[in-house]
Amino acid sequence: MGFGQHQSFYLREGWLHKGLEAVSLDESLLSKPDAFEKMGIGKNMLTALRFWLIATGVTKYDVKNKIFSITELGEEIFNNDSNLNLPFTRALIHYNLAKNSEVNDLNGNRSSTVIYWFFNELEGNMFERDLLLEKFTQWASKFKDISINSLKRDIDCLLYMYDINNAFEDPEDVLHSPLSSLELVSKKDNIVKLEGKIENISDELIYYILVDYMNIHELDSLTLNEVINLKKLPGKLFNLKSEQILKNIFSLKKQGKLEFIQTNNLDTIQIKNRPVNSIEVIKQFYKESRDINESII
Repeated sequence: MGFGQHQSFYLREGWLHKGLEAVSLDESLLSKPDAFEKMGIGKNMLTALRFWLIATGVTKYDVKNKIFSITELGEEIFNNDSNLNLPFTRALIHYNLAKNSEVNDLNGNRSSTVIYWFFNELEGNMFERDLLLEKFTQWASKFKDISINSLKRDIDCLLYMYDINNAFEDPEDVLHSPLSSLELVSKKDNIVKLEGKIENISDELIYYILVDYMNIHELDSLTLNEVINLKKLPGKLFNLKSEQILKNIFSLKKQGKLEFIQTNNLDTIQIKNRPVNSIEVIKQFYKESRDINESII
């Protein structure tokens, strides 16, 4: 969340489908003055929807021409799982939100996000809510002067979006976020805890993240320690421990997708025939999912 760009509206069920469908029909629709009327939502909610479309990486925004365009990632999700029914897709959306330290707004300005901070910069697994806000405020103050109330809304939005329990303070608010099912965060009373559920993290998702990271940073290999502890990699983003990640690594090795070279001092991961474009991993996943469904039918 780019310091309040979400207007306190967390990502909700059906929003990405609604936004992608609108962009597919008219690239300029969401930029028009009457867009909120055509979309059937309030102005603040429209602002939030536009933010989430950009922050999740499913669209890009051309500031000069005031049009949205669907990215390759967005096309794959829109064509295969636009309602985020598959755990893989939900985890993919989380990955794209959490790996980006900054997000552009519709004016082309960049701002930092609480999601990036929470899953990359924050050290520890359990906090009182007030301490969480204090730590976020200390980090955010490095970038710009921003009100404590705005930062508090960012924290609130994060917790509403990821909380396992969906413990909404407003009993009338029954709309929940698809990301809560990832079980990455739990909130009880005033305590916030980072969780990590290996059953929600597939081999394919780990493989995609490794390919994407190596391509972006032009690397030939990563160590197991890096995969566990570096920012923007699975250990940090999904709060996974070494034994959890090793299960995925050994499974991917068995599938012939990577080499895992174990020595006394260093355990190294290398991708076999690494795709030049990481989107190919996503395309292959959805193709195999379709093939399985067709064979069942």
